Amino acid sequence: MHNLATAQMNTKIKKKEELIQEIIFQIRRLVQAREHHTKELNKQYQVSTPQLNCLLALYEKGPLPPSRIAKEVL
Repeated sequence: MHNLATAQMNTKIKKKEELIQEIIFQIRRLVQAREHHTKELNKQYQVSTPQLNCLLALYEKGPLPPSRIAKEVL
């Protein structure tokens, strides 16, 4: 009985580890896609990533003073 419980626990641990690895892989893919998209925007509009972040904050929140933009971007 002890061996069966140990085997079941090992199987659960292995499945969790596989799920964690898949999540990490998908996060990496998202980061790479974001980087690619940012580079394309930079080429198309000649705007840097920090500038894009500021514009996005202004678009989402409306007019903001510089100190608030900094907080939103960070």
